[in-house]
Amino acid sequence: MTAGQRRLTDLDRGEALRLLGSVSLGRIVFTQRAMPAVRPVNHILDSTGIIIRSHSGAAIISEADTARGAVVAYEADNINPNYLLGWSVVVTGIARLVRDPGELARAGTIKGQAGFPG
Repeated sequence: MTAGQRRLTDLDRGEALRLLGSVSLGRIVFTQRAMPAVRPVNHILDSTGIIIRSHSGAAIISEADTARGAVVAYEADNINPNYLLGWSVVVTGIARLVRDPGELARAGTIKGQAGFPG
């Protein structure tokens, strides 16, 4: 594909999740003190959604530590620097802290990227 043939394509959920599952690094975007904040994070996928791990002092933790959670965007991509071609997936949703011991244990056993059911 040449530069003149580049195009934007909307992906269905299954394809977007397949692409997200092929990489482990992305960026979480959230609001911090009424300003946009972007942080690079590692992610894994499971049947409940995108899981990121963060240290207890991270800004996203305090933002998500409310009854309603935090509205976030998550973006990951894979771009070939030689051709400037590739893909980018952006999802939006509510981030919430995982506190349930069973959920924490399950998330801790997931290694690398996991498939996400379509």
